[in-house]
Amino acid sequence: MRRVMQARRPRLAELGVFLLVVALMLIFTPFSTSPFGDPKLVVLSAASLCLVAAGLPWDRRTALAGGVLVGVATLAGLFGVEPTKGLTAQADSTGTGLILFVCIAVLASIGAALPPVLRHRSVRWYIGGAAAVAVVGIAYRLASPMFEELFPDKGMIGSTMGNQVFAVALTASALGALLTTDPGVGPRAWWITLVVLAGGIASFGQRSSIAFVVIAIVVALWRRPDARRRIWKAAVVVAMTMVVWLALSPLMPSPGRVAAELQTLSNERQRLVLWRVGLESFADRPLLGWGPGSTRSAYLANASPADIDITTRRYGDAHNVIVATLTEMGSLGLLAMAALGGLLVWRARARSTERAAAFTVAAILLSSWLIEPAHPALTPLLFFFMAIAGPVSDDASAGERRRIERVVPLVAATLLMIATAVTVQMLVAATLERWGRTYGETWALEGALRIQPWRLSSAQRLAVSWALDGRAGDEAAADRARELIAEAVDDHPWDPDVRLVAADVETLLRHEAAAEAWIQSHIERFPGDAEGLARAEIGGSLPTQNASPGA
Repeated sequence: MRRVMQARRPRLAELGVFLLVVALMLIFTPFSTSPFGDPKLVVLSAASLCLVAAGLPWDRRTALAGGVLVGVATLAGLFGVEPTKGLTAQADSTGTGLILFVCIAVLASIGAALPPVLRHRSVRWYIGGAAAVAVVGIAYRLASPMFEELFPDKGMIGSTMGNQVFAVALTASALGALLTTDPGVGPRAWWITLVVLAGGIASFGQRSSIAFVVIAIVVALWRRPDARRRIWKAAVVVAMTMVVWLALSPLMPSPGRVAAELQTLSNERQRLVLWRVGLESFADRPLLGWGPGSTRSAYLANASPADIDITTRRYGDAHNVIVATLTEMGSLGLLAMAALGGLLVWRARARSTERAAAFTVAAILLSSWLIEPAHPALTPLLFFFMAIAGPVSDDASAGERRRIERVVPLVAATLLMIATAVTVQMLVAATLERWGRTYGETWALEGALRIQPWRLSSAQRLAVSWALDGRAGDEAAADRARELIAEAVDDHPWDPDVRLVAADVETLLRHEAAAEAWIQSHIERFPGDAEGLARAEIGGSLPTQNASPGA
């Protein structure tokens, strides 16, 4: 009989789980350039560090597979086209990076051996946190002017997830977990939570809400055949709630767009193009890919003008885990990812009443990952719930456990302390950059670069700011602008925006020949952009946020 090991520091373990399944989805800040990404990365690394420091057991096979994934991600980052992206983390909604893979490996390895009491709490807290996200989504639809006044330009349509596509995946997975969880002593609270989650899903106004709810019901019926009557009743309540909400949606200050999305196939055309070009990019670098976080560079380097007309030039993710992994980490990355994911899926294959909720959460998050970008909150949660959806694993011998306890936690804690420091560094720099953008303060942009020297967006903004001063007659500022943007191009030769910003700098300084040279250099690197730039008749533009097609 397998022995279930407990945490040596149970309070710290509870804190780690709470940060992971509640705080991670709720936290955001109005003061950062990536308000729904920067703080989530800090919480994610801190939650993983708490779980390691709590002295929880590790599953040796999962730790080995996770270690291989981290090793491949490291190599892909080092040999990729953007090492600073690959070896850190991306704060936007389509981000990957080494920090994310370290957290995935830790959460999967600890989750596979997590004591039952923490597994049970993880699911309960996850449902509660998702219900809070749903409440914020509903409140936004009912009182969007108030939210826009409190949080201008923050995109609260996606609640605290920042994007309605990710909010739908989160709340739908929590709905699936609720369907597979017995009401217990509080059936009224169970049904109220069900209605809140269904209302939240409808409030986000995505076609994927319909698909994910269907998946949740089907998986719940499969994993809990003993509760099929209750699940069917709940399905009727969910359907009625969503129909009523959609019927009333046009009367709300911020109506949804499900009806409009159902009338077009543009999103599907975009995905097909992204997948095809992603596979072409993989053929360029088949072993280790372009590097984590470099999908946008790979796409624009291989996309034709017709492809860019369909998708625009903003997409930074392939919207499919297989294509994205092949593009960013090559065949070795896909094998490493498949080894870790396959191990967790194999362990969770047997139906179990106690583990049905975690399995349902993982199934819906995985479904989202097949058609949407990787996300700094949802991707680690996917691997965590995949891990706890299987039986508790503690089949190592006493000697193996001692070796694991001596080496693995020490390595993981060291990596996570570095990751936490880096994510805090990124958050502080992003806050300074936000201040500099909003108020035109060059000292804030300079401070962001001192704190995070590889922060390209701050360098670009600062170069443009200095170029404006140079245009007004400050020759020293003009020289600093040219020097800074030239260094940025040298450090980030595959960035799709940096040369266009360099062209903007020269345009501001009234050197049209130099601006044209930067544009030609950009077109040589990204030939598919030529027609779009010619039609726009502009030298360049500051970088825009990565797009995410609706589902």
